[in-house]
Amino acid sequence: MTEWQRNFYLLLLMTGRTEEAEAYIEDHLKGNLAAVNNQETKSSKNKQRYLTAGVRNTVPNHLIDLMWELFDQMDTPEKDYLQIFELEKITGPVQTIRHWQEVPAYHSPVIYLPYGPYWTGKVYVIDDGDAITMCLPEER
Repeated sequence: MTEWQRNFYLLLLMTGRTEEAEAYIEDHLKGNLAAVNNQETKSSKNKQRYLTAGVRNTVPNHLIDLMWELFDQMDTPEKDYLQIFELEKITGPVQTIRHWQEVPAYHSPVIYLPYGPYWTGKVYVIDDGDAITMCLPEER
């Protein structure tokens, strides 16, 4: 288990999402977690995933991995085509990630203790029906 996966597990526990945390660990130990890399991968719906050059060149890899994980773990019956992640470094060694969508309404704030560099900014995840792309707002 990588450090970001362990941190994600701990965040689930800290936010009272015990069942999800247990399922996450069980899936990981069985080797069923989807591999996510920085180029492209298949989602559970067999869609290609892409990163734009802006994301690849400016956002730390551990935060990219965590945003894909948060996207995959959304607890909502329907995902909007546009997911928004707002990242900010706050006091001390704390990175916040606010993940939300407009329709249907969904909001999931996450407090994260990163093991790598911090990053402040906004990232979009756009599902165009054929592929899923993570991009910066100015690349949309």
